[in-house]
Amino acid sequence: MAYLAVLVPLNWTIFRLIDRIEWAWVAAPLISLACAGVVIKLAELDIGFARSNTEIAVIEAQAGYRRAHVTRFNALYTSLSTPYTVTLNDPHGLVQPFAIREDYQQPLGTMPTPVTLQRGAEVELSGFQVLSNRTGMIHSEQMRDLGGPLTLVGEDSQGVRVTNGTDFQLQPAAVVRRDDDLQWQIAWLDPLGAGETASGNWEPVLQETMHSRWAISDDQQPAGVQLDLWPIVQTALEDEEFKPGEFRLIALARDQPLPGMTISPAAPQKRTAALLVAHLQYPQFPPPRRDVNTAARFQPKTLSVDAEPPEGVEDLQPVGEVP
Repeated sequence: MAYLAVLVPLNWTIFRLIDRIEWAWVAAPLISLACAGVVIKLAELDIGFARSNTEIAVIEAQAGYRRAHVTRFNALYTSLSTPYTVTLNDPHGLVQPFAIREDYQQPLGTMPTPVTLQRGAEVELSGFQVLSNRTGMIHSEQMRDLGGPLTLVGEDSQGVRVTNGTDFQLQPAAVVRRDDDLQWQIAWLDPLGAGETASGNWEPVLQETMHSRWAISDDQQPAGVQLDLWPIVQTALEDEEFKPGEFRLIALARDQPLPGMTISPAAPQKRTAALLVAHLQYPQFPPPRRDVNTAARFQPKTLSVDAEPPEGVEDLQPVGEVP
């Protein structure tokens, strides 16, 4: 009704007042286009004309260092075909399209769309095309300043103390280790705010408790949306190089949005989660030993007939001059 009121009576009245009624015919298609745009904008969420961005980031940090390696996976959904541009403010960063599944095939009736990667003060990936009602994946890596280091303050057979020097609130947060019998132990920390120190006591790892704590469903996410980070946590724990004596902090980084990347056009619906994995302490390495095969053992020498062979070379028979 509003559209018809604007198109006919209001349109005719305005141009009648300026004595240019013939201009009403020119204004009619322009009014139609404008009203169509308004209708689409007002109803886009109800009828599906929407864009969304789901981001999962993995932050890997080393104890005592404020810079960390950030890996992001972004799922970009659009109901209308949209070309995206991704910008990293790190000139050494990397960004590229990421296949949704291992057996991905180009949809029938479509052609691969080339993308452009430019490097300068920033890294920019442009021309990433996502078709209507489909999801495109982006994978990026860069180094970021967390605002300060994470530090293992103290540990004993009872528990650990950790200082959070970053700008993030870490919750939930836990330190994981393996004892001398290769059994997993975990120390859950109190909510660890920026600049705070928290402690936790060792207890056996319970898979059910671990899984429930890494599913995000709170005020930071849209209603009814849950991001389950347990598969990523399992990856951090299943490392074959996780030896006795090593301590890893696993936590969700909250409060501060993870800076460093911009996706254009921006999505009105955005879901994010950032998992922090910090190597607080590495296992103690054995003392270095001298290499048995040194260069000196293979240098030309002169041996007498009665000379003893070098140590460790039992099958060497002295035959006089060695070339």
